[in-house]
Amino acid sequence: VPSTDIAAKAIELFDEAITLANANTFVLPDNYMNGITGGDQDLLAQLANSYAARLLAYMPRNASENSSVNWANVKTYASNGITSDFMLLMDDITWANDYQWNMAYPGWGRVDMRVINMMDSSYPAYNANGDDFAAPDSATVIDTPEIDDRLWTDFEHLASNNFRAERGLYHFSSFRNSRYDDYLSTWTTELPELYVAEIEMILAEAELMLGNVQAAADIINAGSRVTRGNLPAVAANAAAVRAAISHERMVELAVTSYGVQYFDMRKNDLLQEGTFT
Repeated sequence: VPSTDIAAKAIELFDEAITLANANTFVLPDNYMNGITGGDQDLLAQLANSYAARLLAYMPRNASENSSVNWANVKTYASNGITSDFMLLMDDITWANDYQWNMAYPGWGRVDMRVINMMDSSYPAYNANGDDFAAPDSATVIDTPEIDDRLWTDFEHLASNNFRAERGLYHFSSFRNSRYDDYLSTWTTELPELYVAEIEMILAEAELMLGNVQAAADIINAGSRVTRGNLPAVAANAAAVRAAISHERMVELAVTSYGVQYFDMRKNDLLQEGTFT
């Protein structure tokens, strides 16, 4: 069955859920989704809209397909999506997130130097020789407008690499994701299933693809780029807006919704040649 047919069926089911939620009043059982109490038809409608927007925005396998997406529909779904972070409570029994801890556990997952370079250009984007790099200085990070503050708040510097060189020096990195370290110590914290920042970037991309560049820039500048990254506002320039969207997907959404970074690179023709699409 073609993937497009599967996606179309999924959208049909999302639309059915949205219609039912909008036409009825009900309360979801407490902890039906662990940690969620008082969930109702509005939450269900927002989630269905969010995931419909996500599906349409991330389906394209290249830039050509991306330009053919019905971005007006994406905008409608995203505009009716979640308005606050959708967090689920882990209990280390039934509710756990293997993706989170495998990607961030100390000594395991590392952050690609390309992402570190996006936050601070003094670090190389490609570590061809498997070098170790010096730790960032907190004052420099916080006080330099062009350096993303999240390099300090969300990532941890590691003095050396423990990877096997024969498997590729380009894997070597001096950083790991530390934003969710509370989970790695207690296993019973809330974790993001879907950040509102993700839906904001989908909405910004929809505006960009519809030619509303200023609207896209306004969405970005009201969100995590400025509020958490403390980066300068992005100009209403199509190329700058596109880069800012990708930046947030790589940095703010790191180790959150599965596949975001891959989908962004795929739709923008940024994957390495030979990568499965």
